[in-house]
Amino acid sequence: MFAPDTSILIADDDPIIAGFLTRILALMGRTAVVVSDGAQAIEVARTLQGTLDCAILDVMMPQVNGVDAAAAIRQIIPALPILFISGFVSTELLQRSRAMLGVTFLQKPFTLPELRSRLTQILEPKACGTFC
Repeated sequence: MFAPDTSILIADDDPIIAGFLTRILALMGRTAVVVSDGAQAIEVARTLQGTLDCAILDVMMPQVNGVDAAAAIRQIIPALPILFISGFVSTELLQRSRAMLGVTFLQKPFTLPELRSRLTQILEPKACGTFC
């Protein structure tokens, strides 16, 4: 499904969600780089630019929210696909996230098939077609 060297940045302040995502990605043969807030996500993107294939960002995080982190990450890696996840999103943040190109949104709680489908959409859009 994905290239074996796919690296995915995960930024979520909930260690249970971050752990779940990490385990799922490992089962899919992917490497996850996990941080707990948007500021750390920006720093990791700066450090690992050129090796990241996707970022999964929780929208609501302390210090720097996911939308602001995505905007900063896009300054570093303009074409990086981003998957926003959230259980609650303010209207303002949701509007700002929808205005960004190359992003998709997944509402918490989500299922394994939903996560796989979204990652396929992001990482292999030609393989996904219209059926994801």
